[in-house]
Amino acid sequence: MLLEKYWLETKYRFFIGVLFITALCMFFVLMQPWILEQWALEEKLDPTLYNPPWLLIARTDFTYFIWHFLHNNLLQLTWAILTVMLALGGVQHESENGSALFTLSLPVSRKKIFMNRVWVGFLEASVLALLPVVVIPFLSWCIGLEYNVITGLSHSLLFIVGGTVFYAIGVLINSLIKGETISFFLAVSLVFVFYFLFQPYSDGMHKPFLVKMIDLPGFIAGTSEANTVSDPGIAGGLSCMAISGLLIYLSYFITLKRDF
Repeated sequence: MLLEKYWLETKYRFFIGVLFITALCMFFVLMQPWILEQWALEEKLDPTLYNPPWLLIARTDFTYFIWHFLHNNLLQLTWAILTVMLALGGVQHESENGSALFTLSLPVSRKKIFMNRVWVGFLEASVLALLPVVVIPFLSWCIGLEYNVITGLSHSLLFIVGGTVFYAIGVLINSLIKGETISFFLAVSLVFVFYFLFQPYSDGMHKPFLVKMIDLPGFIAGTSEANTVSDPGIAGGLSCMAISGLLIYLSYFITLKRDF
């Protein structure tokens, strides 16, 4: 019953996420030939135009093109925002409209209520992360190009593993602040600040050791081929899961002690 309750609470956010992610994938896959034509036209009109290294690769490597614009940029940022959106709600939100006492009066522990809400949001975020595995190869086939499904799956796994940190941050903010609107804007603001700080490194800028240690967007992006073992490192994945677990536990402790 709790799982169904929280699915009904978040289903509209989930379907909005499906639409946004599908639209992003459709644009950059189906419009890829047109984008290449525009690049060629701009270079023809201005031969002295500076072409960054990534652009030269994206012109000839379709997999790199998709990685640069989606997994390393817009798709990742969009998914991170959707992830924190799915983390919000539950008893904290119900306390605003006075229905929290009804949920807490059900014959289940507060721990089960909390964990069911966390699992529903996490599973929805994971499905959104896996959606491009189907959409990108199919759309690529429609325009006569090939995109490796295994590469897409590797990227999605990186999204899920690394994105658990964003999800856990959303859960923590949701546990600390009762107002869902304030929680949403605070969580999304943190995501934007995070990506703003690390954006220069996404285009190939040298990363100091400290930046490598905390560059979550870089970990989630992996490389254009996205070998989940050798490229981002197993240690990075384990660190993300450990941090996420700690944040979720802290959120549970706060929720357990809160008086609704």
